[in-house]
Amino acid sequence: YNDDGLNTQDNPYSYKINFYSNDNFIGETEIASSVYLSTKGVDNAVELTWNLVVPWQNDYYAVYIKNLSGLYDSIGLSTSLSYTDQELTNGTEQCYYVKSVGSYSAPGFVDPIINLSQQKCDVPIDSIGPCAPMLIIQNLCNTENFAITGFANQLIWNNPNNSCANDVVSFNVYFAQAADAPFELIGALSDTVFIHSQNNSIAGCYSVAAVDSYANEGPKSNVVCIENCPVYELPNVFTPNGDERNDLFHPILPIRFVDKIDIRIFDQWGVLVYQTTDPFIGWDGRDMNSGKDVLAGTYYYVCNVLTNGNTNALPPLSGYIHVFR
Repeated sequence: YNDDGLNTQDNPYSYKINFYSNDNFIGETEIASSVYLSTKGVDNAVELTWNLVVPWQNDYYAVYIKNLSGLYDSIGLSTSLSYTDQELTNGTEQCYYVKSVGSYSAPGFVDPIINLSQQKCDVPIDSIGPCAPMLIIQNLCNTENFAITGFANQLIWNNPNNSCANDVVSFNVYFAQAADAPFELIGALSDTVFIHSQNNSIAGCYSVAAVDSYANEGPKSNVVCIENCPVYELPNVFTPNGDERNDLFHPILPIRFVDKIDIRIFDQWGVLVYQTTDPFIGWDGRDMNSGKDVLAGTYYYVCNVLTNGNTNALPPLSGYIHVFR
């Protein structure tokens, strides 16, 4: 009996035979199926798997591939229900079928029993991104003699082509304002160095992902979070005598990552003589209440400093100012 006109490309088929005598059922065979082949194109390879249900024991499976002349050649044997054809060219179609070879343990049957799958074609394709780079960051806070001027972070990472990939073509750089903030793409480049500048801040979190020649992005690198390193120091003396040298009380320059301050300066009796929120202060030695020059002597200050960034902050400052005239 030939069962013709079947769609063996998309469907497996199983058979059994029932036996009758004068319309009376007397027995049946075990179910036996064709070999149904499935394929999956992956990076430079095709993964083959197959299923079948048969009452005999299969000894091995032979895998065949269509050659350039249109004929099928055997490329390997498997004792399991899978085989991977490797070292293929991505984008080039390959066609296969599988032949099972087995037998019954009892004598009197066809030996060997040959069972063929349908022919199945697939295309190797790279759908998996490269492995993750390792990211480090240099800036004026963590690197001595940092060469880049301004508020910038220099991101440096390794190229996975040198370790665990072979077709990385670019990198995506991601940035978040804080560790719990969403990441946004801020750069795409082929180099392994990226400089990110901000206004009066270097705080934020970074990550990098590699992209291969098939536009597959791999997992993101380690996340590196950077904090500002605020610097704000006050001197203990100034000479507001009109000689244009040290006539103003101001912080020791440079100051860094400071948004504003609240400084209050008192005389020896605890009277407030000057107050400002300007980080550069600029006190000219006059009493803010009377507008007159304060007397030479020692004054006391308390100063709260508001820094920018996520976590780093400066403790309140306090000390003495010696005014000479």
